[in-house]
Amino acid sequence: MFLYFARLTEKYNLPVFPVVIFSYDTPHLPAPTAYRVAFPGKRVLQFEYSVIQLNRLPWRRFIRQPNPVAAALMAKMKMQPKERPKVKLECMRLLSSLRLDPARSTLIGVFIDSYLSLTAEEMTRYERELSSMPPYERIATMEMMTSWERKGLEQGLEQGLEQGLEQGLEQGLEQGLEQGRQRGKEEVVALQLEQRFSTLPRAITERLDDLTSGQLNDLAIALMSFQSISDLERWLAEH
Repeated sequence: MFLYFARLTEKYNLPVFPVVIFSYDTPHLPAPTAYRVAFPGKRVLQFEYSVIQLNRLPWRRFIRQPNPVAAALMAKMKMQPKERPKVKLECMRLLSSLRLDPARSTLIGVFIDSYLSLTAEEMTRYERELSSMPPYERIATMEMMTSWERKGLEQGLEQGLEQGLEQGLEQGLEQGLEQGRQRGKEEVVALQLEQRFSTLPRAITERLDDLTSGQLNDLAIALMSFQSISDLERWLAEH
């Protein structure tokens, strides 16, 4: 945090308010809020920053806040394992109520889907929760299910039914969902890059197809600091 603060201050020569969002699952202990450098009898540095530690925030506190950031970050907040389908549904319900443009809705939807990925059993409970919602909310929330997730579900169901076994159905659903999520991440990252750098060289678009799900997550974060397409090419070469 101190290095980021120092570099941004040096680069832009503007006041910088240091704040960090921790999205890890564990530990749950309060994260440090200061960086200190001291010697016997001499304090050299006392650098303090604000901390937003998601796994210590109760998700229910944010379900009625009309904020796209809340819709995304609820997926990483404090919850019981049995609440995962409910939390994902509330994230999608909140997102549908915000009426964002397609690009922003897609970006937040991919975040929710990536960081609150449900098993086949949890998806069944998700669908059950969805069916119990008021009709107007249910319809709006269903429309938020991204096209690649729908496609993944359809492929998974078809594969599972062909195998004709309960185990095969569950594996097919999980595989279909994972394929759908992977393709969705590729589309969103490609859209972000095109908005940032206009037309992308064919070699770069082909390279995106080879990235893993984790690498796509890393690239989505890294591209915010890219100044030119050379930064993108350098990142791809290193990964």
